[in-house]
Amino acid sequence: MDEKRKSNGALWVALTILLIGLFYPLSVGPFIWLVDRDMLPLGVTRWLLPIYIPLDDLAENKTIPVLPGLMSWYFSLWV
Repeated sequence: MDEKRKSNGALWVALTILLIGLFYPLSVGPFIWLVDRDMLPLGVTRWLLPIYIPLDDLAENKTIPVLPGLMSWYFSLWV
């Protein structure tokens, strides 16, 4: 029983990391959409903006050739 509990715990940790890794970059699109239309209060925007700065830095990263174009394309879908 203890081994099964450990493997279930590892599965949940892996699934959580996968979902965060997927939804974090995808969530910037709706954020851009809301900010572009002034639908978020300024305090909320100021609080959330630092969370998305790493994605903006990643979009400007030239070491991975495909990434800047892909992220710019995704950002443009929401403006």
